[in-house]
Amino acid sequence: MAEASNALFRDSELINQGKGLLIADESFDLSGISAKENIRYITNRKDIDNDLQKMGFDGNLSDFELEDAPDDYFDFILFRLNKSKVLTNYLLVQANRILKEGGSLILTGNNKEGVKSVIKHAEKMGAVVELELLGKGLRYARIEKRAGGEIELDGEEYRNFIQIEDEAQEIEFVSKPGIYGYKKIDEGSIFLAQTLNKDKFSLEGKVLDLGCGYGYLAASVGKNPKIESLVATDCNVASVMVCDHNLKELGIEATVTLDDCGSQLEDRSFDRIICNPPFHQGFGTSQDLTIKFVQNTKRLLRRKGIAYFVVNRFIAIEKVCYDEYVKCTELTGNPQFKILKLERLK
Repeated sequence: MAEASNALFRDSELINQGKGLLIADESFDLSGISAKENIRYITNRKDIDNDLQKMGFDGNLSDFELEDAPDDYFDFILFRLNKSKVLTNYLLVQANRILKEGGSLILTGNNKEGVKSVIKHAEKMGAVVELELLGKGLRYARIEKRAGGEIELDGEEYRNFIQIEDEAQEIEFVSKPGIYGYKKIDEGSIFLAQTLNKDKFSLEGKVLDLGCGYGYLAASVGKNPKIESLVATDCNVASVMVCDHNLKELGIEATVTLDDCGSQLEDRSFDRIICNPPFHQGFGTSQDLTIKFVQNTKRLLRRKGIAYFVVNRFIAIEKVCYDEYVKCTELTGNPQFKILKLERLK
């Protein structure tokens, strides 16, 4: 993943002058990147925002709200292809609007990620003036904006909300593109919610939904009378916005925060943590993410606290727990998922 991100910066002569915009979502890898004063960034993730700020970049943390950027403003835009077709369409439409005539959209991605079709859409804004295969399917394209160029894609779809209904619980949610699994209820989350709700004593005290998404888990357990306070947190701007809306609509009192895996929450402050941790980052799996969630869970749990994780059966999270001095016990499972009870050993 780092190769595609680093390739955005290969034409130093072009990107060292003028006003540039770096688009950085979960597919962007910061390894080997250096800050440049003439390049701003926009990201929808708090963790990436934190890291880019530490590097010395200046930018914007939002749900990619490029509508606020003026027309014909940037000399170049750096875009490492992401997983979401809806988001890609929105970003291409906005890039065509905010690039100056003669400005460049620099696009990288792999063949298996669909980069060739994205390049075909992008060239409608002008012309592909540079196209290289950098090896192992990685493509680098520079598209120059020309007068009259138009991107014929539905960029507005990214701003549309959809409704999701959990018929079993008779709960309705809203969701939107930009949130992981935004069109569905995750089967692992359903399994965890059902397991927790079978035992009214499983949750008590101060409870944290770590990586809340649009709020399904928090909503499913939020009316348990033994919960004294509920906190939900996520690093994704859209997730936090939508989760907060959903919980308020359902009459569930909770504090919803934008945070990098709960890093700003107080140490040892929760009696219970519920979590369906991500094991993908961008187009690949990430062992670092698994470690990060286990480490922060250990830090946030009180002395006799318990965390309940649901993970795909093939994820060897038990090894990570052992390395981090966290007791890990499988409570139940099915062919696809396992529900684990995590407790601090020290």
